[in-house]
Amino acid sequence: MIIEDQGYQVPKAVQACNKLINRDKVFAFVAPLGTPMNNACFKDQFAAGVPNLFPLSAARSMYEPYERLKFYGAASYVDQIRSAASTTSSRTKGKKAVCVMYQDTDFGKEILDGAEQQAKQLGIKIVETAAHKPTDQDFTASITKLQARPAAT
Repeated sequence: MIIEDQGYQVPKAVQACNKLINRDKVFAFVAPLGTPMNNACFKDQFAAGVPNLFPLSAARSMYEPYERLKFYGAASYVDQIRSAASTTSSRTKGKKAVCVMYQDTDFGKEILDGAEQQAKQLGIKIVETAAHKPTDQDFTASITKLQARPAAT
């Protein structure tokens, strides 16, 4: 087993991916971490015939579009958020509007997409969204933006 630390950074992940494929001649990537890092490595990985096994990401890109070397086995972020929103909605009957805060990454866009899909299905309006960077430690601006909206009823 060979382990590479990509520090959850795409450039480091691409560098590690190239090393694993070209120098180490690995058989497979097992549980590679992160949506953007996996997405960045797919082209070279699949061109070299190296399978991606059970990535630590629930983005739809881990199984869509179909690629014979992609092996995934969990619910997508979109499906997870849709389920959570549906469950939450059943506990907050009468609410007609919501706000969504999400991370400004491939992961966060999946969360927003799931929230938008479920809100539409439930007939609930998303009145505001706010994104934040994955490195942010202070969410005051995002929270303030959401709080500035009229109360959702």
